[in-house]
Amino acid sequence: MRLGAAARGDRASLALALALFAVASLIALFPLNDTDLWWHLASGRWIVEHRALPGADPFGAVTGGRPWADVHWLFQLGALALYRLAGLSALGFAKAALVGAGAVLLLRAAGARGAAAHACVVPSLALALLSVRHLLLVRPVIVTLLFAAVFLVLLERFARDGRPRILLVLLPLQALWVNVQPLWPLGPFLLGAYLGGAVAQRLASKGQPDPHPRWRPLAFALVGVALACLATPLGLEGLAVPFRHLGRIEPGPASLFSLNVSENVPAFLLERGGDTEIRPFKWLAAAAFASFLLRVRAPRFDRLLAVSGMLVPALMANRNVLPFVWVAAPLALANVLDFLGERLSRVPKAPAALAGLAASVLVAIPVARAAYSEPSLGAPGPFRLPLRSTELLDEMGVEGTVFCSIRYGGYLLFRLHPRVRPTIDGRLILQTPEEFREHLAVGDEPRRFDAYAARLGVRAVVLPVFAPDRYRRLVAYLYRSASWRMVHLDGFEALFLPAESRHPPGISLEEPRAVAALAAQVSAAWRPQGPLVEARALRGLAELLAELGLPSRAREVLSGLKGPAARVLEARCLYLEGRLTEARARAGAVLEADPGDVESLGLLALIALDEGRATESLDMARRALAENPRDPLAAQVLARLEGGRR
Repeated sequence: MRLGAAARGDRASLALALALFAVASLIALFPLNDTDLWWHLASGRWIVEHRALPGADPFGAVTGGRPWADVHWLFQLGALALYRLAGLSALGFAKAALVGAGAVLLLRAAGARGAAAHACVVPSLALALLSVRHLLLVRPVIVTLLFAAVFLVLLERFARDGRPRILLVLLPLQALWVNVQPLWPLGPFLLGAYLGGAVAQRLASKGQPDPHPRWRPLAFALVGVALACLATPLGLEGLAVPFRHLGRIEPGPASLFSLNVSENVPAFLLERGGDTEIRPFKWLAAAAFASFLLRVRAPRFDRLLAVSGMLVPALMANRNVLPFVWVAAPLALANVLDFLGERLSRVPKAPAALAGLAASVLVAIPVARAAYSEPSLGAPGPFRLPLRSTELLDEMGVEGTVFCSIRYGGYLLFRLHPRVRPTIDGRLILQTPEEFREHLAVGDEPRRFDAYAARLGVRAVVLPVFAPDRYRRLVAYLYRSASWRMVHLDGFEALFLPAESRHPPGISLEEPRAVAALAAQVSAAWRPQGPLVEARALRGLAELLAELGLPSRAREVLSGLKGPAARVLEARCLYLEGRLTEARARAGAVLEADPGDVESLGLLALIALDEGRATESLDMARRALAENPRDPLAAQVLARLEGGRR
């Protein structure tokens, strides 16, 4: 009878583990919208073609020839093999499978035993993964997550039974890890956290005899793992890369690489800027640390050290929120399971399994609905890459340096290298602070572009129009320039060629008929991607028209759009036309519906300042900056007020 009950419990636990694999895989299954993937594929292709690792950068117009320790080379070869085997779909499905497998390992790391424990842990892990879904990109970090999960499983198992032999597996795993991603120090860190916990536990035991001290095997394992880190063909230069990356994400007002690269912006700043995707982070962190209160009588210092150490880089840059959640979630759940203890064994297996499965389904439903409406896995995510501009550059046989945004560079070098060399790409570790500052200054102060382009011999310019906004002024400057011609514009990207090139014909935005025809083309091009993408493209076109001083043309493009973003942009166009009363009414209506709308607050602050209501303007600007510290309109208001005081 007991054997039959145990078998039913095992089947229930297995069903819940399979459910976790399915839900976690579904959470990670979405279109390939990461722009770094392309320079990884280009690097893998270069390695295959040259049968060697690149000792110097073979790609960049600015960084070409500079020493480069390509620490991702093993991931790049694997990604290229999958891409050549079955295209982008293979990469998407492989990522989903790795995340699903890693989630099942986290289930084991949490120490779930029995149907009731599985029913608690499975939906909780699924929710934790759902909160960081936007960070589950096709990047080397996915392999890092899998390696970290294995480390956690083995370290937790050693903490339970104390068998040193299982720690030997960590050595070859670390040797692989050091050739996949700069986050490989996470392995020694986790081992060091458990070693520190074992030492702390021994000190807390107040000298009680311990015939089998656990700190010794952990110390020997840490030495072995440290030696395994030397198993890289890149030598000391490769080992130094993670610490160079860490130096680039130090938060602070003067941190160039933190505040100007979206994935390096601290999570709390992103949330203040209105990023809703990052909001669960603070609650997950609070819950993780709260779980240690359940173990006050029998503290697990190793888990506490691991979670605390992971929190530090997560606070420094939002890209590190994913590893934090991946490590903290199972350890926090392990604390909960330890606290519940025998009480879980008294819960009936069948109801517990059904409840766990039902909760997992509830997590999966919104993900499945989102996946149904998302584009195919077999094509890049819409509007994040310069697809049409790249095709035109290829068709016209353009050669030489192409000025582009950070996100566009990787795709350009994957598609067009060696004929084309982008000025920048996602490998910012190769850029000096001075070079990156100069690139940003060209976007912020377009008058610098001509000298910059002449020095590098720029033969084409490919820039985003919709986002990030910082390039819009440069797009407007190049449109007005006698030296360049805009030959492509689709609401998301713009392509410029030198004025002497005669084909294709340039685009004019002054004539109403030309703008109407272009808006129709933009709608037709993006409508198959869904109404949201189409609306974004039209807003991008309208934003550029407003920047060019053509607000009436912009309002014509916006006339068919709905939603607060379109209404605020329409209000801004009315403001540019000098129609302050109408602009205030439109922006005020948006603010009434959403008191935290940053764009309407910034615009109303600007209008109030123009109308002489300085106190009201200052209040509005402060409210806008409280929501988004980087709001340009509010910053403009404060600058004008400060200038007036002087």
